[in-house]
Parts: sequence; C-alpha cells; structure tokens
Amino acid sequence: MIEKYFGGIVPNVANTETTGAHPREALLGGVPTDYDFGAHLQRIWNLIAVTDGYITANAPWKLAADETKKEQLAEVLYSAAEAIRHLTAALYPYLPYTTCKVWAQLGLGHMTEAADSGELKTLEWGGLQPGTKLGSLGPIFPRAPKELIQKMTDTEQKPVATEAAAVVAEATAPAEAAAPAENANGIPSIAETITIDDFAKVDLRVAKVLAAERIPKADKLLKLQVDLGFEQRQILSGIAEFYEPEQLIGRTVVIVANLAPRKMRGLESNGMIVAASIGDHGHPYLATFLESLPLGARLK
Repeated sequence: MIEKYFGGIVPNVANTETTGAHPREALLGGVPTDYDFGAHLQRIWNLIAVTDGYITANAPWKLAADETKKEQLAEVLYSAAEAIRHLTAALYPYLPYTTCKVWAQLGLGHMTEAADSGELKTLEWGGLQPGTKLGSLGPIFPRAPKELIQKMTDTEQKPVATEAAAVVAEATAPAEAAAPAENANGIPSIAETITIDDFAKVDLRVAKVLAAERIPKADKLLKLQVDLGFEQRQILSGIAEFYEPEQLIGRTVVIVANLAPRKMRGLESNGMIVAASIGDHGHPYLATFLESLPLGARLK
C-alpha cells in the first residue's frame, strides 16, 4: 500500500489519531539476549497480533479512498512499516535469509551489516526514516505448486502403510526438485552437479516472438506465438506483470523446446521462455543475443 498510495516512499509521520492498540505499545526490544526463546517468540507473536489488529481496525484501503484522510493513511502505513522493521529484527536469529529479504524490501539495505554493527539490538520506535525508498517488492514465501498441495492431500488420505511408503519415496527422490539455498542477497547457490548427458536432455532453441497478448482473468500470464524457423508454437509465460505484449513482438528469445506440453487457463503451452531473476518472484529478464542467429538454432 505504501507502493500504491505513496509511490514507494515511506510517508511522513502525521501523528494523527488512529483506532485501536498501536504497535509501539507492544515493542520487543530488539533481538533476544537472554536465550529465553520461548518467551521471545511469544512477544513476537504478540506484536504481530497487535500490528494485524491495528491495520484491520484502521482499514488503510478505505482511508485511501478519502482525500481528507491522507494524513491518517500516512500514520497507519508508517506505523505498520515500522512495526515490520522491528519484527524483522526480532526474527533475524530464527529466519536469517527470509528477514534479509524483508529488510531489503523496506529499503534498509543489507541486514547482515545492521546485525554486525549491533543496530538490531538497539532499535527504537521511529527509526524508519520518512522518505526512505522501498526496495524491490515481491512475495517473501513462494506459493506451493497446486501439484504439491494435491500430493500432500492424497498422502494424508492414504492408509498408514501407504503413507509410510510415500514418505520413503519422497526421502529417496532425486534432489533436483528442491529449491537451491539462497545467500543473504537472494542469489541461489549453485544447484547439484549434473553430467553432460543430463544437460543434453534439455533442448534450448532460438526463437522469435511473432505475437503476444494478455489472457483474460490471468494477471500473470501472456500468450505468445513463437517462430522456431521450422515450426511455430504457442507458449504461455508468467511475465505479464513485467512486460507489455507489444514489448515482446519481434524479440529473439531462448525457449525450452522439449518441455512436455501443459495446460493453463484452458490453453496449452508448448515450451518455456528462458529468463533470469533474483529470487522466486523478482523481475524476469529474458535471455537473448547480441548477434543475429538463425531461428531454431540449438544452444549447447
């Protein structure tokens, strides 16, 4: 909402009257120093509950619709963001990688530097400076794939013996399905080593985007028609939040040509566009070439 209503800039504190318990009344006092983690986690949950209740009680989405309540909106959103700063510092010992992402989204830079300097132990209310530009925003925890949710549901409904077998199978499954660990900057670690034969199974081809359009009621998907030189095919790509369709027409891209077809929103996708990004939900940057290459050329 700070991004939407204040252009991604932390608003000035208005010191206007708001509704309900204020988050500053439930502050934690920084990271734990007494190793009483149970009590510390309980205080974290208390601050989360107070902050959540504060946001619900003041309904900033409703305040935003009334121009006369701009100062009250600023007060509520500043207080929520400042509470998140305190929560992020308190959770750092438990969730070091996740909290680093939140810290960066608050526009506060590298959290490890704040931890090393002792800043996280001496937090006071009001430390989030108005005028701070938020960092790149995105979901912190990726949504579980529907296939995984269904698999977990099916497993829960099976008899105990079958469930045990499923657990064993899951434990011995190849590790490539697991997401690689990330460093503090959100950069994934190098994945498990593969052989040249493994790489050869992935058929990467040069293609050209002939047409692109949005899919009704699918905010994240674009429907692309690409030319491989020897054939044309339809590919659905989850880049609609970052690229306008007209930006893609005529672009040379890299596609995974031998990916099994799958259906999304009732449409079939035959391949996948290759792109790079930071984190699971960062801006995707399409792989392309400076040189002119024939369509259909294989990457190897």
